[in-house]
Amino acid sequence: MSRPRRRNSVPHYRLLSALPLSIRRLLIAATVIASAFGLIPHRPSELPHSPHAENNAHAEELKLVPLLSIVDGDTVYLQFPHGKESVRLIGIDTPESRENQRAYRQAEEYRVPLKTILSLGKAATRHLNTLVPRGSRVSVSYDQVKRDKYGRLLAYLYRSDGTMLNQQMIVDGFAAPLSIKPNTRYATSFAEHAERAHRAQKGIWQHIKPPRPGVLNEHRR
Repeated sequence: MSRPRRRNSVPHYRLLSALPLSIRRLLIAATVIASAFGLIPHRPSELPHSPHAENNAHAEELKLVPLLSIVDGDTVYLQFPHGKESVRLIGIDTPESRENQRAYRQAEEYRVPLKTILSLGKAATRHLNTLVPRGSRVSVSYDQVKRDKYGRLLAYLYRSDGTMLNQQMIVDGFAAPLSIKPNTRYATSFAEHAERAHRAQKGIWQHIKPPRPGVLNEHRR
């Protein structure tokens, strides 16, 4: 029995070389254009690697955006391409700088007069302003949940030098850690920095003592 003939496999480069030079140039130019516009898919090994790939769930992440104003030590307004947004810094809580229901709760939590809370709230606001003055540009990174029940964005903010503002406020003693699931990516680190700030009596801890463990987490803002 005769064996079936195998079809000749001609390498692609030989087929290309057999074409007239003018046609080869047109094919090469078309390939370059298609690749530039993403019409030709990359193989996995050719995909660009980003050191921040785990944080790039949203288009705004890790892109510098202007800081419009500081509301208090843990809330700011940022100017995104789509418009102005109120942004709550994830994982931290600072004393209120204005008299409101939350300020009264904090006075109970910290066992101090309301005026002490408001004074320390203003101090925390001023400190955040020294870290990122109005007009600064910050990078934005999110966790599992992007917005709170008030519609504010929940984010980790970074200065252009890489300093995370959420953590720096705790390190400097102007914020307490506030761990609310599922946005707990840095909860352990924040708690450790807060403990060191407490012991050193930095910032607001010169005037008040930390509330009992977990008390801040009971009041989700």
